[in-house]
Parts: sequence; C-alpha cells; structure tokens
Amino acid sequence: MLLKLISFQLQVLMRTGFFVQQAALAPLAFSMFLYLSALTNDFAPQHGLWLHSAIAGLWASTICAMGIISYQRFQGTLEHLAISPLPPATVFSSLCLAATAIGLLSIPISICCEFILLGSVTVTAASFVSLATAYLSCAASAIILTSIFVRSRNAIVFEPLLLTPVWMLTGLVISFTALPGWLQPLALLHPLTGAVNILSAATVQTATLWVLHVVCVCAIYLLASKYLLRRALLAAHRDGTLGLA
Repeated sequence: MLLKLISFQLQVLMRTGFFVQQAALAPLAFSMFLYLSALTNDFAPQHGLWLHSAIAGLWASTICAMGIISYQRFQGTLEHLAISPLPPATVFSSLCLAATAIGLLSIPISICCEFILLGSVTVTAASFVSLATAYLSCAASAIILTSIFVRSRNAIVFEPLLLTPVWMLTGLVISFTALPGWLQPLALLHPLTGAVNILSAATVQTATLWVLHVVCVCAIYLLASKYLLRRALLAAHRDGTLGLA
C-alpha cells in the first residue's frame, strides 16, 4: 500500500514544475559552486563532485516536504488525508518519500555536470554506499520535518532556513573535520553527516562507523516522527488548522 501511495503522489508531484525545478537546479548550482570554489583555491576538484551535488539536490528536494504539506492544504486535500482510514504514518510518509524520490533526478544531472566540467566521472563502491545512506537520511528527515510542521500554515517559510545550514554542517561545503569543535556534535545530530563522510573515510572500519551512525540517527528520527505526527494531528484537529480558513 505504501509503495502504491508513493507512486501516486510522485506522479502528481512530477506534474508540478516547482518540485522538478528544485531537484534539477540545485545540483546544477552546487556543481558550479564546487568547481569555481576549487579553482579559486588553486586545486583541482575532487572526483566526488557529482556525488556532493547529487546529495545537495536530494536535500533540496527533501525540504520541499514542508512545502508539499502546504501544497496539500492549498489543494484542500490535507483534511482528507488526516482523516484517512489508513495509519497517518503511512499516509504522510508517502508524501515525504515521494518528495525525496523527486530528488533522484539530481543524480544524472550531477553526473553530466562532472563529465562536462572535468571530462570524466569516477564512481566507486563508496559512492553507492554514500548515495544509498544519503537517500535514507533524506527520507527520514522528510518524515520528521512533516510530523513537526504539519499543523503550521506557514511551514513553507522555514524551507530556506533549513537548506543552507544542513549543506554547511554535514560536510557538503565544509569538511566535517574543519568544523569548530563545538559545531561537530551538532552536525552529528543529522544523519546526512554520516552519509557525506563515507566518501572521505580512510578505512573500511571508519566507513562502517559512519553507516552505523546514519542507521541509528534515522531510526531515532522515525521513532520520534511517529509520536510527533500523532500529537501534531491531534493539535491540528483541535485548532482547525488543516484547512486554509
């Protein structure tokens, strides 16, 4: 049932240009940013350029989960979703996972950008692991973001406030080891930090620890989101904030 709902929501969202543009433009901009940054600092870009750009695009699509809730409210369907006979976690997670799935468009776009900019594309086993854990991280993040902001009519306002800080903290822009000591524990609270740092792990053991970090944080996110979603829906029903009026 969940897969059917994701497929349906994905087809609906793909017809909305904004969500597709978000997934396409973010990796393009990020690829150029990394390339120009590398030239400015007089060193050649790393061959992880496409992967960093793809993960950046995944995250850009993920924060659209908040906007998608507002979009459902605008369409007048949010109230119907909230009273569905299906479990709320199934109904709303399908929206979140569909939003994250749109971000997969950033992968071929990022690969093309690296090929154009560098003339070659390097893909390793670590690339696949990093990308898989990044998708898991973004999916779990989308679900918990929705569970927090489902009762707010102004959730879309918070999207830009979550985009760049996560790019900065998780290692996409600044290396995790280069962060100030007081910021590193904060970065570890987001599963995407582990997904990004798998690529730069010096040993298999270090990469395995980062994978475990992603799995553990995502599990905490999912458990917390189930509780938060139930509380948010109860509050939204009580306050009458599921509709536009």
